[in-house]
Amino acid sequence: KFPDGHRSKNHTAVDDCRSVDVLAAFSFTPHASIRSVARQTDISKSTVHRILKNNSFHPFKLHCVQELKPSDPERRLQFISVIASLYDQDSKILNNILWTDESLFNNNGMVNRHNAHYWNDSNPFWTRETKSQVRWSINVWCGILNNTLIGPYFYEGTLTGERYLNFLENILPLLLENVPLRTRECMWVQQDGAPPHNANIVKNYLNNTFPLRWIGTNGPVKWPPRSPDLTPLDFFLWGYLKDRVYTEQSSLINNLKERIIAACSSITSEMLKSVTASILTRYEKGVSSNGGHFENTK
Repeated sequence: KFPDGHRSKNHTAVDDCRSVDVLAAFSFTPHASIRSVARQTDISKSTVHRILKNNSFHPFKLHCVQELKPSDPERRLQFISVIASLYDQDSKILNNILWTDESLFNNNGMVNRHNAHYWNDSNPFWTRETKSQVRWSINVWCGILNNTLIGPYFYEGTLTGERYLNFLENILPLLLENVPLRTRECMWVQQDGAPPHNANIVKNYLNNTFPLRWIGTNGPVKWPPRSPDLTPLDFFLWGYLKDRVYTEQSSLINNLKERIIAACSSITSEMLKSVTASILTRYEKGVSSNGGHFENTK
């Protein structure tokens, strides 16, 4: 039987060796899971987790960002500059922009990134570029106007320029009925560069209905392509909705629609007001990143 002091030193040495093995494993393969490292080092999962915690290692999640082309950063900076100039003229400009977008939902759910982690003692801001968005079985349009969610509106089939024009002319006014007239009179409309949005008939309608007050590929204010991080529909709404809609699988289309409506109803005006207020801060990060991705910056 060894003296207590000797046993204590031996136990400490074993712990140190285990820590070295675990930290070395994650340093070599930071994307590894606790389970795989536990199996590799023959150490229990709880001990591996304790070692990581004691050494201030954290599981940093994967953030998917859209691939930018060489000319994109400059176009993003130009857009941010225009918005900053408009903000200098009217500090309420962001409250008057109707941010719009369409998204596709699938009754099978979405990619689960729960296991996409990067273990380290400091956030490496791990990102992975994605070139295209996944298509879903239900088409949904939504808008955010200051602290108000407009929609959801469901539409069938492929969106074309003609169908989008019909939406702008006949559906959108109905969706905006509860918005005060004064707000509608000074309202801007933002849309991304989806092909239906760029149809000449759509451009002509927007020029006539919102003269000098719309944002798009061919608008008076140019929307930069591949910039979902610049609109609250993408950096907030769709993720929020899908996190709630996909908590369980929907077997029927109507059930999926009901879940989308319920998720939209859970969004408060305070939440949207905070989201709108965050836009300026996000654009400042866009400038700091020279027009590049800023989801990976503090």
